[in-house]
Amino acid sequence: MLNESNFQSGSIPVDEKKLGELRKQLEAGFLISSYFQEIKDDVDYITFSLHSNESIESLISVPDSELVQDFLQSKEFDRHKRILKEKAAFLIDLVEFSHLTADDQLNLLVRYQTELNYALENFDIEHKISIGDGTIIVLEEASIPQLIQCIYSVQKQFESYNRDFGHTANHIRCRYGVNIGTCFDFRDINSHWNVLGPGINDTQRLMSFARGYQTIVSSTVKQSYDARDILAPDGVKVTFGPEKKGLDKHDREHTFHELKFSIIEKPYSVKWQF
Repeated sequence: MLNESNFQSGSIPVDEKKLGELRKQLEAGFLISSYFQEIKDDVDYITFSLHSNESIESLISVPDSELVQDFLQSKEFDRHKRILKEKAAFLIDLVEFSHLTADDQLNLLVRYQTELNYALENFDIEHKISIGDGTIIVLEEASIPQLIQCIYSVQKQFESYNRDFGHTANHIRCRYGVNIGTCFDFRDINSHWNVLGPGINDTQRLMSFARGYQTIVSSTVKQSYDARDILAPDGVKVTFGPEKKGLDKHDREHTFHELKFSIIEKPYSVKWQF
């Protein structure tokens, strides 16, 4: 059977040229959702189905060859596959941020980002994505056991800042949405790694149910905690509020709980000496 890689396009073999076009699409942010083998005009092709973060689909057919087979076995190919993976995510939103003056917003963001970095420095964070007046924190599957410890560390850091500096600066006050779900990684328009998928979407929807400075978590977070797949912070009692249900702006129902932390007081003891 003929193989188009034997033909030349100028001085560049066709398989190499088409593979180069595929790589340009991947660099632009597309991910490979699937691929299949087909025969066209007696030539073997590998056709790649690509998707962008904007749900745009594109097909690229590359003449099959040793070069293409090497690509399919490469780490580069694995890195650009559109595979949904389970991840934990929590979204932090600065409350009443828009009510501040531009100067106060800038000062608060600088302090917020500094304190957030301190709070996260001992955790394995896969993504930390700025969303203007907040941040999305993403933990890969292997780090999910750290999720509640991570949330507590962030809240404790902000509380310490407010206690120490709140008399001279704006307080860092936040609400939180927390979820465990499936997501996929992609490169954005600036070639930075980002994350999308139902797991992230649900995290954003959950936060809309938070009132004031609440922390709202999905039922998947509570289930993982109850199964002891998620660890509690040392010396801290973790409490999940009653199960609630609510409809988001797309009329999709979510089941959620309010998450609270409290310090476990050590029993008081007295030693008597005679």
